[in-house]
Amino acid sequence: MNNELVTLAVHTNEKAQILKNVLERENIHVQIESIDHKNPDKVSTGVRVRIFQSDLPKALSIVERYNLFDYSDEKTLQMDDGRKRILVPVDFSDYSLNACQVAFTIASFLDAKIKILNIFHSPYFPSTLPMAKAFDYGDDGDKKYKDVLDRVNARMQQLCSTIDQKVKNGEFPCVNYSYSIREGMPEEDIVAYAQRYKPEMIIMGTKGKDMNMTDVLGSVTAEVIEMSDFPILAVPKNSSFKDRASVKHIAFLTNFAQRDLISFDQLVSYIKPSPDVKITLLHFNIINKKQEKWEESDIKKIRDYFAQQYPSLNIGYKLIDASDMFTVIPQYFDEEKVDIAVLNTRKRNLFIRMFAPSVSRKILAQSNTTLLVLRG
Repeated sequence: MNNELVTLAVHTNEKAQILKNVLERENIHVQIESIDHKNPDKVSTGVRVRIFQSDLPKALSIVERYNLFDYSDEKTLQMDDGRKRILVPVDFSDYSLNACQVAFTIASFLDAKIKILNIFHSPYFPSTLPMAKAFDYGDDGDKKYKDVLDRVNARMQQLCSTIDQKVKNGEFPCVNYSYSIREGMPEEDIVAYAQRYKPEMIIMGTKGKDMNMTDVLGSVTAEVIEMSDFPILAVPKNSSFKDRASVKHIAFLTNFAQRDLISFDQLVSYIKPSPDVKITLLHFNIINKKQEKWEESDIKKIRDYFAQQYPSLNIGYKLIDASDMFTVIPQYFDEEKVDIAVLNTRKRNLFIRMFAPSVSRKILAQSNTTLLVLRG
């Protein structure tokens, strides 16, 4: 038996004790440790739930069986600490770690907690089989399937160890986090999991500008953006956005519609920009397209509205005439050093996704700028 202790989750002390009681009833040894190395007796910032590595598969199965993290369940809400939740799907790539860094930063100033999620595909069992059911096979289960689970568990533990070390070194802020490993189709099961977890935001890593259009059309991040109802932050591999201090310029793509005003308010609540951060309301007048062209004189009322509503923010305006906005956007982002691009869009159905690639897909394919997709 492997007696090495591994981290199962980081929770508030109250929630950790509940998890400890559940697991110990199933004969799993649990050790709770402070995550504040300078003040080991302090538990207000959260505690680390540790178990033996050999018990990890069984513990993950129990967590699923008891629906301990299912926010559709009234008992979960009753024992929850009331903090906002951030979902971070990962595939253990280097850009997944980038997404974790951004997620921990945002969680810190939103006082939110994080769920790290990996959806893996197994060729040995149908993708519809929940992981908890897979463990019911016990010693009679397919060894190859268990090998897949072992590799995924090992990679998740490696990621958590890296995160813990970065927290210890001060590279990541200290926040509550836990993780889940599930078998399925990534884009579909991430969306399904989000429906249960009900996050404030989903944060995902992407390859960014390294992708061609063939890549991005199959991109899990792009699919989740189009299938989900939740705000999504897509962090490219080479994005300049690492923490709040790195954000100097935000571009908000807008048609000056009413729902954009709602989304702008969401942006302010998520990023909490200081007056030093430049925010540009960016609108494209598409040439040769039957739509009303905006002029500088047309946005006077909009200027007045934002000046009154957000007097402390540094808000500017940019109207661009272009026959194809997607040839202009990457150039604008590069020249103006945009750290975060923000747009408002809705979930799209399968037919539209197949035949009309979205604005978000095209931006992901052509830019290394972090993209925040809001749902106005």
